Amino acid sequence: MPCIFCEIAAGNAPAEIHYEDEDIIALNDHNPAANHHILIITKRHVKNIAEFKKEDLELVKKMKDVGTRLITERLGKDESPVTPDKYL
Repeated sequence: MPCIFCEIAAGNAPAEIHYEDEDIIALNDHNPAANHHILIITKRHVKNIAEFKKEDLELVKKMKDVGTRLITERLGKDESPVTPDKYL
């Protein structure tokens, strides 16, 4: 079974995308646990967080920064209910 996130990154599966660049995509979760549940995924297949290497540090920082910016844009700096660092 193909990875749904790889299918989204390839443009073969639908997604409501909020941000995209050469490395990552930010999209709405298909089954959200909150009103503003946004996923930040890599365009290359990563099975789980344990697969990230030291060389991926800038990529992970970019993911965090994009998530922080998106949630702040939607809720405002003082309204944000979570700190994205909590989930890294």
